[in-house]
Amino acid sequence: MWSWIFGKRETPQERLRKHQRGLRRTQRQITTETTKLERQEKSLEAEVRKAAKEGQANLCKVYAKDLVRTRKYITKYRVMGAQMQNLQLQIQHVSSTQVSTNAFKEAALTMRSMNRNMNLPGMQSVAMEYQREMESMNMRTTLMDDTMEDTMEDASSEEEGDPVEDIVQKAMEEANLQLKQDLGSAPKDIVGQTNVAEDPVDSPNKVASLQARIDNLRKE
Repeated sequence: MWSWIFGKRETPQERLRKHQRGLRRTQRQITTETTKLERQEKSLEAEVRKAAKEGQANLCKVYAKDLVRTRKYITKYRVMGAQMQNLQLQIQHVSSTQVSTNAFKEAALTMRSMNRNMNLPGMQSVAMEYQREMESMNMRTTLMDDTMEDTMEDASSEEEGDPVEDIVQKAMEEANLQLKQDLGSAPKDIVGQTNVAEDPVDSPNKVASLQARIDNLRKE
């Protein structure tokens, strides 16, 4: 209600912008007047030269006084223009400072609100929970790696076979080879020996003995 009666209250930024608009308007007016005075200065210089050529000393003196007065006004307006420009820069600096201050203030308020809403015990609990989960995952990974290594070792052992069975198999192969050699050389020994008498039942007994040895090795 009061704002409707007395008008809306201006903010500092609005007042600064209003002053800046007024200064720019004044600066334009000063520039316009300075331009007019400079044109008048050139005109008076021409009149002074013209009166001097015509020998009119009194008229030349009058134009000279106007020329001096005009030059003083030009200097005055130029000084005023420089002052207006300097004032505009100062107001712009104040405006920028105000904007920066407001930004810092908003940032400080935001950070304060975030710090208030930040639950440090909760964050610590989350961090500890994360650390426990990571340790559990590392343990599971290590266990899986060990299991895979054991599985690979078992598979390689199965592929390599039982060493006891290998020894038995090798012994059986050697016995069979020896048996074949004995059987192959038996007729030659019988034909080659003329002075030694040999029992014909001895060879079958030797074969039976070797076969019994092979059977015993297989049972073992």
